[in-house]
Amino acid sequence: MIYLFLTNHGIEPHTIKEYGQGEFLGEITEREWEQYDQLARIIDGELFLGKTQAEKDEEQAREVRSKRDRLIDKEDWRYTRYNSEVRQGLTPSDDIVALDTYIQALRDIPDQAGFPWEIEWPTL
Repeated sequence: MIYLFLTNHGIEPHTIKEYGQGEFLGEITEREWEQYDQLARIIDGELFLGKTQAEKDEEQAREVRSKRDRLIDKEDWRYTRYNSEVRQGLTPSDDIVALDTYIQALRDIPDQAGFPWEIEWPTL
């Protein structure tokens, strides 16, 4: 068991109840403690275990944006080639329109209705 105590320094977990100091908040199993990422806080006067939904949403959004940014960076060389061809007066390859559409679809991912949990990833 994990015994949670409120102290002047925050919430402190103990595996031996007698070692805890401060206000006893409750107990949970070690498995539950792991499932809650070993995170306990007082929010609006109540004990809250784990991350809030807003924190989970923000974490997921960061991960999705990171993946999106990696996919955009992966195609950066094509834009470099395209700009080089234009500067040289050459007609750029036809696939630049498809690339522009793909990159814009990646940039628009945060605007999708299910963001950040349900993503339709564009393909090139």
